[in-house]
Amino acid sequence: MFNLPSKLRSDLHSIEARIEEAIRIDERHNILTRMASEREADARRFLADIFADRKGEQTVSGGNLVGRIKRPKPNSKLGRLFGCLASRTYAVNRDTLVRHSGMTPVSVHQGIQQLRQRGYTIECNRQGNKPKYKLVA
Repeated sequence: MFNLPSKLRSDLHSIEARIEEAIRIDERHNILTRMASEREADARRFLADIFADRKGEQTVSGGNLVGRIKRPKPNSKLGRLFGCLASRTYAVNRDTLVRHSGMTPVSVHQGIQQLRQRGYTIECNRQGNKPKYKLVA
């Protein structure tokens, strides 16, 4: 080996330790920066999905902006039918929908079909003597 003075040897070890620490700090900084940018991108996507309901349009299929659903006008019979379904967390029968929308029983069924064609998911629970309808969020 080399005959290096002990002071020089200790200085080299000190420099090596500082270089290694600087590299680790830089790696930590890069990882934290990447994690922060990923979190920010996730937060932006989340907020975009939450506030996607603009001007009567709402996103389809779990927030994908591929297709958009146009809501019916609130004062129309179809709009009142949609409002009746959207305002409840539980399933309602056709008589309730008829009463709140001002439609006939046949037109309620047709209105449900129209809402389904527009992209809304409406479940029909046929347990019991009357089917019950529920808008799936």
